Parts: sequence; C-alpha cells; structure tokens
Amino acid sequence: MSGSVQWAILVPVILLTVLGAIQVGLWAYGRTVASHAAIAAAEEAALLGASEADARALGTEIASGGGLTAAIDALDAAVTAGEISGERLNTAAHRVQLQLLSSGA
Repeated sequence: MSGSVQWAILVPVILLTVLGAIQVGLWAYGRTVASHAAIAAAEEAALLGASEADARALGTEIASGGGLTAAIDALDAAVTAGEISGERLNTAAHRVQLQLLSSGA
C-alpha cells in the first residue's frame, strides 16, 4: 500500500478520535454545570428557605456562568413543575439534565 493511501485511511480515524474526545468533554462539562445549577437552586429553595425567585436566580446565574442557556429554560420548567423541593432534589437535577440532552445543548 502506498503512503498516500495509508494516510487517506488513517487521517479520518485520527480526526474522528480527537473530535469525539472533545465532544465527550463538552458534553460532560455541560452535564456537570446543569446538574450543579439544578442542585444549587433546589438547595437554595428547600434547605435555606429562599423564595422561588431567589432559587431561580441562583440557578440561572450558575447556568449562564457556565455558558448554558438551555439549562436556564430547563431549570425554570423544573421550578414551575414544583420539582424543586428537599425530597425531590435529585429528580429536579435529573429532569434538567434530560431536557438538556434531548434539546441537544
């Protein structure tokens, strides 16, 4: 096999591996930021006794600071649905994450 044929086969594989690793890293970062925003908002509302508006503001601040705009909408939906409470802390975080994953953010 000639050198150019070998490179023609090898370069796409290398690019796919590198770009795939970058995409996985971005996905993991977005998931972490979304989870942190949901949990912080839930803790603010349920454990610290803050108002719904204060919890929403904290979650929005964390999500926008992490560069996630879709997380803000998902967090608002979780707060509106009443999932932000002490006993439903994990449910709210998972709902935000699922909405982000389904929206492709």
